[in-house]
Amino acid sequence: MTSTTNKKLFYIKMILGVIFVTKASTSGADIGVFFPTFKNTKSIEKAIKDDKATSGNKTFAFAKFTEFNSKVNEGSFDIVIAPSSFPSINKSCKSPLQITKKGKSSFRYKLIAVDKKWNKGNIATGSVGIVDELGRRAMKKYVKDITSIKFKKIKRVTKPEDLFPLMSLGNADFVLIRPENLAESKQQFKIDTFEIMESKPVNYPIICELKKNPKNSVGNLKKLSAETLKTMGFSAVRDL
Repeated sequence: MTSTTNKKLFYIKMILGVIFVTKASTSGADIGVFFPTFKNTKSIEKAIKDDKATSGNKTFAFAKFTEFNSKVNEGSFDIVIAPSSFPSINKSCKSPLQITKKGKSSFRYKLIAVDKKWNKGNIATGSVGIVDELGRRAMKKYVKDITSIKFKKIKRVTKPEDLFPLMSLGNADFVLIRPENLAESKQQFKIDTFEIMESKPVNYPIICELKKNPKNSVGNLKKLSAETLKTMGFSAVRDL
């Protein structure tokens, strides 16, 4: 066999190897990720993408609900990591897993204000700010369900870091905010606030299938590493 023939065979093997690797790396499920957080979405996306539990899958993390939900509606994802409220607007969520934090599966929103005139007796007459995680109509019902209060107006923002500015500029009388986002807000925005009340318990984000994919079932994500979960701001994953 001539050296020219050997070179041709070598290059053919290289090309076939590249094709095989490319196919293998894209044969898994597409995972969409969204939940209200100060965490960097690119860091979350990379952590999940590089985790052994999601090997062969493609991961896309979003900072805004509208962008995430638009892709969901286009049928872009097999699996999503989303707020626990998400199944209320998307009935396709199947086989959900519960993400937990320090052994707990739920948290309570804090209702935070700046003006001392507000209390539990008069807050229904005010406007409340909250990060959008369901869309305009569904958020109205969601806020009422978790607080048992029908507020005069609900102001939706796209990111947690928009909540304190919304309130300090007078565009909302108070805000509903997750505890971890409240801690981060207090670090970034040096304004005096006080807590009026807490919401009912609300579960942390869930992981669920939107499309049946036997080779890459949602159950594989129970094996997400502690390091990946820490990057997301959580501790563990369990059956719901």
